[in-house]
Amino acid sequence: MLAVLMAAGCGRRAEAPSSPWQAPTLRHDYGSIPHGETRTHTFEVQLPPGRKGILPLGFRGDCTCTVHEFRIRDRTGATRSVGMPGDPASVVQDGETLLLLLTLDTGMREAANLQKTTSQGMIICGEREEPDANRDPVRPPLRHLLPVTFTYEIRARVAVLPVAHVNFGRLPRSREFKMSLELRGAEPAGSPRFGAVRANDRQVEARLEPGEGCTLLHVHVRPTPGAAAQAARYEVEIETDLTPPYVLRIPVSGEFVSDVQIEPMDRISFERFDFTQPAEQFVTVIDHDLRREAGFVVHRILDDQGRPADRHFQARLEAVSGDPRASRLVLRYLGGLAGRFFRGTVTLVKPDGKGPAATVEYVGFNARS
Repeated sequence: MLAVLMAAGCGRRAEAPSSPWQAPTLRHDYGSIPHGETRTHTFEVQLPPGRKGILPLGFRGDCTCTVHEFRIRDRTGATRSVGMPGDPASVVQDGETLLLLLTLDTGMREAANLQKTTSQGMIICGEREEPDANRDPVRPPLRHLLPVTFTYEIRARVAVLPVAHVNFGRLPRSREFKMSLELRGAEPAGSPRFGAVRANDRQVEARLEPGEGCTLLHVHVRPTPGAAAQAARYEVEIETDLTPPYVLRIPVSGEFVSDVQIEPMDRISFERFDFTQPAEQFVTVIDHDLRREAGFVVHRILDDQGRPADRHFQARLEAVSGDPRASRLVLRYLGGLAGRFFRGTVTLVKPDGKGPAATVEYVGFNARS
C-alpha cells in the first residue's frame, strides 16, 4: 500500500505545472553622462537552465529614457536580431546566448543635472510550447521575469534657470503666455555661444537676448482659436558651439482650454435620488476672455425632448468668492417628475446678448424605480 501511495504522489508531482525560474539580477553602472549623449551596455542574459524554446517578449523599466534591443549570439559569435515572437529566428537555441542592448539616451530627459540614481527593469521571456492535445488550454504559457538594475548620473552642459522646462499650465485660448529663462555655462570652459533658435510649432515663439552674465531665452506661447481642450507638448531647440556638438532642447508643455470652462465637468449630475424630494446640484462656469463681461444669465431650461422644463427646475447664478471671472450655476429640482430618469440642458447667455452661449447638460436617476 505504501508503495502505491508513493507512486501516486510521484505521479501528481510530475503533472504539476512548472514554476517560473528566479533569475539573478543583471547590473550595470553607466557612470556620469553629459546631457544629450547616449550610452549602450550589452547584458548577457542568463536563461533558466534546462529550458528549451526560450524567446524574449519585451523589456519594461521605470526609466523613460531607455531604448532596448534583443539579439541572439550563436556558437560562432555571429548575432541576429530578434523579431516577432512567432518568428523561429527569435527562439534561443541550445548553445546560443540572449543579449539585451540597453541604451540610455539622456536627451530624452530635461537638460538638468541628475545625481546618481538607480533604475529597475525587467526582461520578460516566454517558452514556446509545442502543440499538445493533452495540455490544459486554460493554463497560460510559462513566463520568466529577469530583473535588471542600472545606475547613472547626468551632467548638464548648459545651466538653465530657474528650470529647464516651460510649463504654461492651463492656458485659455484668448490669452498668451510669456516666460524667460537664463542660460549659463555649466562646464569649466565657461559659457557657450548660442546660435539659431527654433520652435517646432507655430504656436510657440522663442528668441535669445544678452542678459547680465547670462543669455536670456524668451518663450512666447500664442494659442490658436478653438473650443476644445488640447494637451500640448512642444520643444525649443538652441544650437551651441560646444564640442562634441550639442543642441539644447527645452520642452514646452501645458494645455489649451476653451475660454468658457465648466468645472468639474460640463454636466450637472443628480445621480440616484428620490424624485418626490427636491434636490440641488451645481457646476462652476468660468469665462477667461478678458475682453468681455464675465457673467452669464440663464436663458432657458429644456428637457430631453426640447420642451421647457421650468415647472420642474429652477436655475440661478451665484458669484464665486475670489474669482471674478467665475459663476456658480445652481440647478434646483422642484419635483413632479416620474419615470426612471430625467435629462435635459440649461443654456446660459451673456446679459447683452453678445459673446458665446454655454450649454450645460443635467441628468438624474430615480432611486424608486
